[in-house]
This record gives sequence, C-alpha cells and structure tokens, in this order.
Amino acid sequence: MTTDSGRSARSREHILVAVAALLQEQGASAITFQNVAEAAGVGRATMYRHWTDPAALMRDALGHISIPFLDGPARPIHVWLRDDLKRIDDELAEPLARSLLLTVLSEAQHDPGMREIRDRIAARAVRRLSSAFTRAVTAGELSTRPDDVSAMFDRLVGPVVASRILRGRATSAVRIAHLVDDALAPHATQPGRAISPASVSSRGSVRAR
Repeated sequence: MTTDSGRSARSREHILVAVAALLQEQGASAITFQNVAEAAGVGRATMYRHWTDPAALMRDALGHISIPFLDGPARPIHVWLRDDLKRIDDELAEPLARSLLLTVLSEAQHDPGMREIRDRIAARAVRRLSSAFTRAVTAGELSTRPDDVSAMFDRLVGPVVASRILRGRATSAVRIAHLVDDALAPHATQPGRAISPASVSSRGSVRAR
C-alpha cells in the first residue's frame, strides 16, 4: 500500500527532475510553477505543498544537482588535478551542467539563497583542494602548501570555466598540464620538473616525464 509520504516523495522527485530538464532545454526563465507542473505531470497545488514560490523551488533543485568541481582528491596531486580539470571541462560541455552553473552565477547576484548555493559549491571545492595539498605535502609530492588555497582554486579552475562558458571552447590536455605545472611549480619538491606537450598522448591523456 502506497503511503501519502511515499507519494509526496515521488512527486517531489518528479518535479526536481522536471526542473533539471527545463533548465537544460530552456534556461532559468522557464522555471515557473505552471511550466514545471506540466512537465512533471502534477497539479500546481502539489507545487505549493512543497515550495512557496519558484525561487524556492530553484534553490532546492540546484541544491540537489551536482556541479562538477574537484571531486574526490587522490594522489598524486599533479595527475588528480590534470584529470579532474579535464573532467570539469568535459562536463561543462554538456548543456545541463553549463546551464546549471550559469543559473547559479546569474541568480546569485540578487537571490540570497542562490548566493548561498554558489558559496557552498566554491567552499566545498576549496576544502577538497586544501585537503589534497595537505596529503601531497605529507606524501612528499610537494614541499609546501599554497598560502591562499582559494586563489589557487581560481587560478586552476578559472581558465577552464572561462574558456567553456565565455568562449565555448574546450581546454586542451596540454593547456591543462601547463596550468597545473605553473600553479604547483613554487611548491614542487623537484624544481623545474614540467610536463611538456610531448608528454601528452594522442588521446589527450598526460604522461609525466
């Protein structure tokens, strides 16, 4: 027997899926109770039982959808950063991920709830990066940690996001390798060690020299 709580949970899930689809297909302006209710196959009264207004619905939906930034730090740090920056680049090529990021950045300018989501995404990524630096120093991969991990996050992720969002272009594996090497060079245990274009395979993966 289906309980009211079970039906409510399923309708809520359908609604959040519909929000993600509308964001991908039409952007943030499409997120109205009428549009979402039609896409999810529910009544507007159901919408109001879960959320007070479309802005609250949007915040809830974005809070449950992953925006890719530096997941699962692993060793060695050079390889992890190169691989994850390329993953970010690839995922931002997908319409949904790109639309979600643009929605968060745009709405955060005037919506405190969206601003909180934006800040939470960035803070989580910076914490992961900070943990990765601590592990890398402990493991002897780096000699020191950066003094400002937030600035390091901007230096590494910023060019990749800007290239995809502002220019619609991919960042090559060679370019990512140079971004990582240049950022980590002051903290390297072996000064001068670099990844050259010749160290990048024809499939785009990077091999350390």
